[in-house]
Amino acid sequence: MANVRGKKALAVVVLGCLCAATIALPAYAQYHVQGEASAASNSKGVIEVTYTVDATAAGEGVRTGLLIVPEGSTAAVCQDETLSGTEWTCTVYHADAQKPGTHTTHDASGTEGADTPLERYDNVVFTVS
Repeated sequence: MANVRGKKALAVVVLGCLCAATIALPAYAQYHVQGEASAASNSKGVIEVTYTVDATAAGEGVRTGLLIVPEGSTAAVCQDETLSGTEWTCTVYHADAQKPGTHTTHDASGTEGADTPLERYDNVVFTVS
């Protein structure tokens, strides 16, 4: 009888270890793959940029989206992804405050030109003429 209890206890311990490994291994793999240290040492990485296309002057609407662009890109990269063959002006609003749990604020003046370097969380506005 004592031998059966010992086997049950051993089975519970083994099952607990398997459950812990099932949870811990994917979490570790996700951390290892998505970690910033690995990306920073091997490549430039990517940044998130929101874009807005204001085509009301051309009789169309306003559309907004999210672009993932290589770090160090300029606003011209966003133009390649969002516009095709139209006349436009470009304004980049750089992100100011980026505190956790708060809304990201942007500078009010903006920077004109498609050659403006982009930073993380910037807002690129294309006005179609």
